[in-house]
Amino acid sequence: MTSILIFAAIVIFSYLIGCFSAAKLIAKSYKSINIYKVGTGHPDTLNIYSNIDKSLGIFTGIVDLGKVFFYLYL
Repeated sequence: MTSILIFAAIVIFSYLIGCFSAAKLIAKSYKSINIYKVGTGHPDTLNIYSNIDKSLGIFTGIVDLGKVFFYLYL
């Protein structure tokens, strides 16, 4: 029973971390830019890199990769 609860908690926690959009948060904190109205309109690393700031784009990519490695080692 406890293994099922642990598995369910990991699934829910992983889903919540996956819902976190680093690009949206970074664009909003940098000059209050709405990432959906800039460039391609997609909240992704390339849109931040191309249309807002290259260093913020690299930082967004690092945060997204960090989420991936967190999932792998969870």
